[in-house]
Amino acid sequence: MHIRPAVPDDLDALVLLAEAGHEEYRRHLPEVYRAFDRDHWVKRFRQAQKLKDFAIVVAVEKREAESASEICGLIELYIKTTSSPLMQPGRRLVIDNIIVAPAFRRRGIARALLSFAEEYALMHRAERIELEAALTNTAALQLYNSCGYSTRRVILGKTFKS
Repeated sequence: MHIRPAVPDDLDALVLLAEAGHEEYRRHLPEVYRAFDRDHWVKRFRQAQKLKDFAIVVAVEKREAESASEICGLIELYIKTTSSPLMQPGRRLVIDNIIVAPAFRRRGIARALLSFAEEYALMHRAERIELEAALTNTAALQLYNSCGYSTRRVILGKTFKS
């Protein structure tokens, strides 16, 4: 497996991966996530290429018996600087999405992407990393805990029937 920044030629594969990830998010939080919107993700990936402190990084697996490779995971990262007078000042890396294709899960890809994120954070002088996960996504929570992440806050919600 190889980890590298996403490039414009990756767009179709990124959208397919985002769709798989989005369906997983919907499974855990159906009251929050709408149906997948391909146009939104295409626009998001294209805009990300232009932003200075935002990165989309992919994990690429070489296909057996072929010279081709396949994108099997992605992570979206951005640096955020806190300037609020109410919060401690500093830079943090926010992991906006981490998605591994269903056929490639439980192979260490998410762990490798997290490791890359930690290196990226240090390179960009971030003091901490933040990410969110649904409480029902136990596999992700176990991974994050095993990598040294801990719960810093809990976001509560209440859904009203319409």
